[in-house]
Amino acid sequence: MKRKGIREILFAIVVLAAAVLMIVKPCPGLEEMGHYAMGFTIITVAGWIFRPFGVPNSICGMFLLGAMLVFGMKAETVFSGFAQNALWTLIPALFLGYALQKTGLGERIATGVLRIFPSNWAAVTCAWVLIGTALSLVTPSMTVRAVIMIPVAQQCCRLYGLKPGSRESAYMILVTLFTSIFPGNAFLTGNLTAQIILGVFETTPGLAGTITFDSWLQAALLPVAIITVLSVILGYLFLRPSQKLSREQFRSNTADQKRISRHELVTAAVLAVSCILFFTGKYHGISSTAICIMAAVILFAAGVIRAEEFATGISWDLVFFFGAALSMSAVFQASGLSDWLAGVISPVVMSIAGNPFLFILIITTVLFIWRFVDVTTLIPTMIILAPVVSRLSADMGISPAVWGTIFAVASISMFLTYTNMWTVLGKGMVKEYAWQEGQLFRFGLAFFLASLAGFLITVPYWMANGLL
Repeated sequence: MKRKGIREILFAIVVLAAAVLMIVKPCPGLEEMGHYAMGFTIITVAGWIFRPFGVPNSICGMFLLGAMLVFGMKAETVFSGFAQNALWTLIPALFLGYALQKTGLGERIATGVLRIFPSNWAAVTCAWVLIGTALSLVTPSMTVRAVIMIPVAQQCCRLYGLKPGSRESAYMILVTLFTSIFPGNAFLTGNLTAQIILGVFETTPGLAGTITFDSWLQAALLPVAIITVLSVILGYLFLRPSQKLSREQFRSNTADQKRISRHELVTAAVLAVSCILFFTGKYHGISSTAICIMAAVILFAAGVIRAEEFATGISWDLVFFFGAALSMSAVFQASGLSDWLAGVISPVVMSIAGNPFLFILIITTVLFIWRFVDVTTLIPTMIILAPVVSRLSADMGISPAVWGTIFAVASISMFLTYTNMWTVLGKGMVKEYAWQEGQLFRFGLAFFLASLAGFLITVPYWMANGLL
């Protein structure tokens, strides 16, 4: 009760400070609407952090959108996130993940994977890294990869007898989530964040044509590989799972596995065809969004998911949070907040660009910290900083691909659940096996330290290849 009371007090202090900011309007050059966007964003982020009165993340996000409507912003701008492909990839992908859990196909896949590898933490972790990397070559959607792998990891926890909420189950789920979304950053086609970066840079003067598959691979492959390895090692050390994985426990829990059902066969066929279509997208031109929607339609039509499960099968709190977060980019731009922030940030970045090691260290740290505010995988921040990237590319010789790699890595910051859309997704899917916030913070700290080390190790390589 005391902790709840403290959270509400801290939230009230932040609300008061934001109200003063919107009334006084102390930022020269920032228009009235920009002050409102800044103030209401601060209140929204405080709601995500402190969760006052148990208000869900979706309602906090909807507060920002409703407040901007009240103060005159157009509805098509405010709700732009709900029309983006990312949201309409997420919803059907969640139903696919639900089908994996409901039919037992996720457990069957987990059983097949675990029978190949020895029953120890190192081997199982290597399995997740290999599977996540392989899936990143098949589909660029981190959401799709996450909804495929997370139910499998949840079943692994059950098969090995790991207690819900324990350090062991937290590490199993978090390392699976991490390896499903992160290794794909090594490839331009391995994650949607890279595609967003490509789109932003292509529309920025001086950056068009600077990001290609080869330039991204040259800049990103080495640091992503180093960060992946360091993250899983440090994550294990920070969470310290003490319970050994038992082959006997695994065999006992899988001894009475039932024959494959018709619903499992349908789900497996839908998953297999979807993966093939993801992988061959450049030939047939069908988007990941369309593939996911049609996969969900087939699952409903085949009776794998019943009509009454539409409302209960997935987390609609997650869906509305995701849509509200995606809308923040348009709100920032329409209010003038993006342009104002770019003017403030540009001189600071230019002042440290002369020292490559210091530049990488500071930029990476700031972006990881900034993710507590920018929960939309740094999309507004990329838009704000794109002109700065163009100038540094021309004046200092810093490759846009290096910037893109740093953006992509920092966008996955996972100190707290609300700061990462895939941790919100994962927590909603695993339910009783969900991690505690302290466990996630320790894993997120491991990822942050691994990112700093990985980038600093890569600096000489970037310099030798003329990228920095």
